[in-house]
Amino acid sequence: MSLKPQPNESRGRRGDADSSRESGRDSREGSASGERRATQEPQPTQEPQPTPVPEAPEIPGYEVFEMVGRGSTGTVYRAVQQAVSREVAVKVLHPELSAKPRVVRRLQREARTLARLAHPNVVGAIDMGQAGDNWWFAMEFVEGESLADRLRAEGRLAEREVLRLFT
Repeated sequence: MSLKPQPNESRGRRGDADSSRESGRDSREGSASGERRATQEPQPTQEPQPTPVPEAPEIPGYEVFEMVGRGSTGTVYRAVQQAVSREVAVKVLHPELSAKPRVVRRLQREARTLARLAHPNVVGAIDMGQAGDNWWFAMEFVEGESLADRLRAEGRLAEREVLRLFT
C-alpha cells in the first residue's frame, strides 16, 4: 500500500454526508510516461516515505501523515494504524470542541454507528479514543472524489445515479 500523495488527487472520506466511494478513477492508471522500451533494463525505484504532519495531534498507535479535510467540527488526517500497517483516516475534533460533552457524545455516536453498519458505500469505523485533550476516531481510508466535489463539477445528479450510490 503506497502512502505517496498524488498531485491534484482528490481524496474522498466515506462516512461524511458529502462523500462517495464511487469515483472509478485512479490518477496513477494509464500513465504513458511509465512505459519502458524492451531494450532498457528496469531500474528499481524507491518511493519517498511520507513525513508525519508536525501540527497533527499525537494519537497512540497511529502515525499521521497529512490532512485530507477540515470541517466545522474536526479535521480528517490520512494515517497508518501501526499495529497492522493499515492506512486509515482519523477524524480529530477541533481542540475547542473536545471540551464540550455534547460534541464529544456526537463524535462517539458517529463512530459507534459506523462501526455497526456494513454497506459498500459507508466507511467502517475502526477505533475511537481520547489522546490528551483530543477526541478522535479512526475509519477506513478511501481514495476518490467526494460527493461534494462531484456535485460542484457536474451539478445535480440523476435519480438513477443517486440510487446507485446510496442503495
